[in-house]
Amino acid sequence: MDEQAPWFKFENANKTLETKKYHLNIEVPVNHVGVVLLSVLEMLLNMRSEGKRILSENTEYTTSLKKVTEQKTVPPTAFTYEAIANPIFSAVLKYIANEFKRNIRDRNAITEDNIYVNFYFLLPHEEVFVWETWVIKVILKPKTLAEIEENLKELSNLIFQRVLPPFPFTYPLKSCPNTFQTKLDEAWPYCVYFRQGNNDPSDHSLTLTINTENVYKVLNIVFECILCVRTAAKLILSGENDYKYGSKSICKEYVPDLDISYHRIQCSDLKNSLKLQAVNCQVFIELQKPLSKVVTVFMSFYRLQETDSGSTIRSICEKWKIDCIIKDLENITTNIKDQLEKAFNYIDRAKFPNSLRVPTDVKYDQLHKHFLTTLNACSPYLFYIHF
Repeated sequence: MDEQAPWFKFENANKTLETKKYHLNIEVPVNHVGVVLLSVLEMLLNMRSEGKRILSENTEYTTSLKKVTEQKTVPPTAFTYEAIANPIFSAVLKYIANEFKRNIRDRNAITEDNIYVNFYFLLPHEEVFVWETWVIKVILKPKTLAEIEENLKELSNLIFQRVLPPFPFTYPLKSCPNTFQTKLDEAWPYCVYFRQGNNDPSDHSLTLTINTENVYKVLNIVFECILCVRTAAKLILSGENDYKYGSKSICKEYVPDLDISYHRIQCSDLKNSLKLQAVNCQVFIELQKPLSKVVTVFMSFYRLQETDSGSTIRSICEKWKIDCIIKDLENITTNIKDQLEKAFNYIDRAKFPNSLRVPTDVKYDQLHKHFLTTLNACSPYLFYIHF
């Protein structure tokens, strides 16, 4: 890693913020560019969010990455891509820029064998102030144009599935062996996460195939994962074992104050409606005919906003639709109601939602341990939660 640049200042009105700038040069065989650059992104996010070290043990790929950096104290920040300077690379990722309002722009006089990526970490509420900047220069070897284009496509696909917020894609998990640990391996292997709703980034769907006896465990961990990650942290998916560049990790990000409502649960072959109350939310189970093997859970997140008059209004900022496909339909009549009641009673007693909000003074290692414990039955392939 290059030596750290001198400190410099950004000024606006009467406020001043000191900013650090880092330079990182990496020489990468072009057939490994996707793995290497994705690994760098993950390392930066881990270090930035949890105070972790940037590891440089994989010398086969990162021949210029010789040192480690430790960030001992890190304030909460927003994150943005300031520029991806290679014209080809920028074109591949332009959809990312448009979708998430990243300021990615082309630059002139950039050779085809170099990629420059700038990262800005911005203080929340003060977006004009850059707290930390990273400039990454990736030198591609060999520099054949066709090879670069092919491997940038690979990188683009990896970024879609691992680092950035979710895109409108369907990621089949059936091909992923050992998706979940033993106690859930019959309930979860066919999970698929995708997004829907007229390209609305707030509209999500999750489809699960489960056994009736696992409804309680499945719904419980679905709710808990979504609430935990949506309210307090971001689950970063790291990648398949083939790439050897990391494991599941959690990073803490700034999240606005939110409220949640389970506004409908649809279930077949139940003859009576059941209304349940939980803290700050309403749960309504709607019973429908004809007989169906699908339990559908609708969840809505609301951003709380205070008006000039002092009243509080709620504006919806995220919607979830969860379809639980019951495999053993013959057992649904007796089991499903009990399982749903257990799930919601459990949430009502202990899990929703204030108990999940991480205190501002929580230490990063405690946060990491807390969420790994909460999610210990989950595979990294299940959820990609979008803030």
